[in-house]
Amino acid sequence: MDLAELTEGTPVASGAERLSRALLDGMMVVESFGFFVMIPNIDFVLGVPSFTMVIEDLVHRSDEDLARLALAAFPTLALWLLRDRRVTSRMRESFPVWGKLLGRAIRTRRGLKLLRYVSLVLEEFYWPEFRANLQQLTPAAEETIMSMAERWHQEGLEKGLEKGLEKGLEKGLEKGRTEGQVHTLIKLLTLKFGELPAQLADRLRAASPIELDAFVERVLRAHTLDEVLAD
Repeated sequence: MDLAELTEGTPVASGAERLSRALLDGMMVVESFGFFVMIPNIDFVLGVPSFTMVIEDLVHRSDEDLARLALAAFPTLALWLLRDRRVTSRMRESFPVWGKLLGRAIRTRRGLKLLRYVSLVLEEFYWPEFRANLQQLTPAAEETIMSMAERWHQEGLEKGLEKGLEKGLEKGLEKGRTEGQVHTLIKLLTLKFGELPAQLADRLRAASPIELDAFVERVLRAHTLDEVLAD
C-alpha cells in the first residue's frame, strides 16, 4: 500500500472509497442505524447544488474486507476509524492490524488529518492507551506530532465542556423563568379568586411556556378560575 498516493489521482471506484475521501473534500458524513451517509457540502458545489448520497455499511465490514478493497493508505485508515471510533473494544482489537500503517501515515500532511480526527472522537478513557500504543510505533522524532495530537484532544474536550455548560445554562435559565412565571401566576390568581385548589400549582408547573403566557393574559379579563385555565 503506497503512502505517497494518499488518494491523489486515485479513481473513485466504490462507495467505500468515496466515503473515505469525504474527510478531505469538505463533505458531511452522517451515521444512521449503523450506516454512513456522505452528503456534499453546499459551499463546495458551484452553481445549482446537486446532491448525491453514498451509503456504506461499514459496521459489518471486517478488517479483511477493508484490506480487500485495495485502497491507498488514507482511505483505508479513514474507513477503519469511521467504523471503530465509537466502539472502544473493537478499536482495541483492530489497532494491531492498522496501528503500524497509521504510525507511518501521520508523517504526511494528509495523515495528520487522521490523527486530528481520532484525537477528537475517541472515548476520553481510551485516548491515553491509544496514544501510548501509537507512540510506540513512531520514532522519537515524532514526539512533536504526538504533542499536536494531545493538544487537539484537549481542545476537543474543552469545546465539548463549553458546549455542555452552555446548554446546561440555557436549560437552567429556562427552568428558572418558568418557575418565576408560575410563582407570579399563583399570586395573581390568589389575589383575584382567593384560596386556590391544592393541585393547581402542579398543573401550572406542568404547563408549557406558551400555556403559562396564555393564563397570565386571561387573569385580567376572566371572571372565574376555570376561564383562566380553559383549554
